[in-house]
Amino acid sequence: MKMFLNIFLVMIFLTVPIGALAESKCTEIYDTCGLTCDTKFKDDGYKRRSCKKKCFTNKLSCQSISGSKKLEKITNKGAKKVEEFFSGLKK
Repeated sequence: MKMFLNIFLVMIFLTVPIGALAESKCTEIYDTCGLTCDTKFKDDGYKRRSCKKKCFTNKLSCQSISGSKKLEKITNKGAKKVEEFFSGLKK
């Protein structure tokens, strides 16, 4: 069940549009990390690629967090509307 939930959340994150500001911040962090890898491991291709993989993973995490915050706002807004709808039916 936990595996299914994780896959479901990843699918949601991939479909939720991420704000331009959050996207640019995540990209900026990724670019800085990549340049650090290029500088730190200039002569070792294996370590440089390994370092860049970590940078990419961090970028995906950043985007997921940004997407989850946006999803939370959308979900709360939808929940309020449903609650208002049902409270209107009770009257």
